[in-house]
Parts: sequence; structure tokens; C-alpha cells
Amino acid sequence: MKQKIQSASREWFKRSLHDNDNIKRLVAMTIRLNPCNEIDGSKAIKHFLDRLNRILLKSQYTNGKRKLSCLTVREGNHRYDIHYHFCIENPCTNNIDFNDAAIKAWIEVRGFSHSLFRNEPPFIQFDVDEGWIDYITKFRSKSDWNEIFDPLNTHVGS
Repeated sequence: MKQKIQSASREWFKRSLHDNDNIKRLVAMTIRLNPCNEIDGSKAIKHFLDRLNRILLKSQYTNGKRKLSCLTVREGNHRYDIHYHFCIENPCTNNIDFNDAAIKAWIEVRGFSHSLFRNEPPFIQFDVDEGWIDYITKFRSKSDWNEIFDPLNTHVGS
């Protein structure tokens, strides 16, 4: 059963990344958190993604017209090595702009999240392929695979 869910989830997200037969530019990102419960972690990540969308998409996001496609996966338990993996759309023409926006959003949210974010910037890898989706949806290190996707912070579409 786990493998069927995993396979269907992978295929669904890979299909959603194609826009008129052109694959969107993807960024792999990992953010580590200090020990916290799932609800607090998810809220902190939502705040980060809201800030990132607002910085990169400006009025398109604030007017509700557009949101970055993003697959969000949580790993670790509430006591040890909590981190979130993202496969996120890169709307920027150069990687420096996306990197600067991600660091700015991380710094802003880190100040408001009561130290949920570890004192290390996000790990960012540009122009990744669909293999990153396979990596972040692996079985290893997942306590309950059905609850790993963070639906509050996963968005597909324009």
C-alpha cells in the first residue's frame, strides 16, 4: 500500500510540474528546524513560503493571482533532526535572485518564529530534475509515510 501511495504521489507531482509540455525550473531546498511539534513546524514553514511568494511574485501573489508550485515533505520526529524538503518552482531568470529571496524570507521568518529555525540558512540546489522528487518521497526516515506531505504548504498549479 505504501508503495502505491508513493508511486501515485510521485507521478502526480511530476505531471503537475509540466506547463504546456515545458518542465518548470525547479529548486531543491532543505530547511532544518529545532525540536518542535508538527503544527508549529508547519506554521513556520507556511510563514516562510508566504514570505518567499510575496518577495518573488509581488502583487501577483498578494492579489491571489499566482502562487509558486511547491511540494513540501517533512522528515524527522519532534525530538530529533526535523527538516523540510521542498521541490519548488523557480520563476527567476537567474539563480542569484531566487537565492537572495530565499535567504531574505528565511531571515525575516526566523525572527518571528521564536527560534524554530536552526541557525543555518536553507540548503538550496538549482536546476534539479525529477530525481529530487524521488529522493524526498523515499520511505527511509519517515515515521508515517501517509502524514509526510504537508498539505498546508504543498501547492501545484499557477
